This record gives sequence, structure tokens and C-alpha cells, in this order.
Amino acid sequence: MKKILFTIIVALGAISCAAAIRPVKINTLVSEYKGTEGFDVVRIGPVGMGFLKLAATFSSDIDKEELMMLSSLKGLKGLTIVDFEDARCKKDFTRKLEKALDGANLFLEAKDGSETLRIYGTEKGRYLSDCILYSSDGALIFANGKVDIDKIMEFAK
Repeated sequence: MKKILFTIIVALGAISCAAAIRPVKINTLVSEYKGTEGFDVVRIGPVGMGFLKLAATFSSDIDKEELMMLSSLKGLKGLTIVDFEDARCKKDFTRKLEKALDGANLFLEAKDGSETLRIYGTEKGRYLSDCILYSSDGALIFANGKVDIDKIMEFAK
């Protein structure tokens, strides 16, 4: 799980972003569907992110590269993970989500058969902020806050 999270953050950090996403709309939309059957939401706020970073720092399994990566994530304020693959409202939620993302620059789109993965975000100087990773098969990850692009790129080398 830790490796998957680091891989996702590296992928988000490797992208140069140019347009605002409207994170308030995304959070409002997720809140609207939260509790619906098959619509699973995990939110980690600033306190939870602090505990996760602290626990990872003191973990005996963490190596030097992962510790460097962790230092670049200091600016993350929260993480929202949504699984709506089996939700009855999947089509309705997808339609509203794509409408909320309309106008945001698409930074990366990867297709595998009928599945599509899209990444959106905002660039503010040397920081990448408010990134959304959206998969058409029913997954959404919203990273609220900022990540230092230079540190991510250094880690990616």
C-alpha cells in the first residue's frame, strides 16, 4: 500500500499543471454521494496526514529514498479516496464529476481497453497542488495541498 501511494504521488508530481480544478466542487460532489450503497469514501484530513507522515518517518521499513519522498509531501493537507466501481449511482456521479472537471487541463490520459485514467492539477510556481487522479472504472483520488515539484523530480531520477 505504501509503495502504491508513493507511486501515485510521484506520477502526480511528474506532471506540469496549468489550470485550476475547482476542488470545492469535487469535495461537494463526493459529500453528496457519500453513504450511497457501493460508494466508499476515505478522507484523511490534516491531522491524519500528520500522523501518517510521522508514522512513516519512524517506520523501520522506510529507506532513504522514501524518506526523501516523504519530505516533499509536507504541504499535503488531505487526501480523499473514493471507490465507486460498484455503486448504483456510478453513471450519475461520473457525469457530474466530468462536468466539474470540465475546463480543467488534462495533464495525463492513459487508456487500457475500455478503462481511462486521467490526472488533473494546478501549478503554482514550483509547487503542484490540488491534484485529481480519476479512473473511469470507478476510482477517484484527490490530493489537497501542495507538493514540491523539484523534490519529486529529484526523487524520480
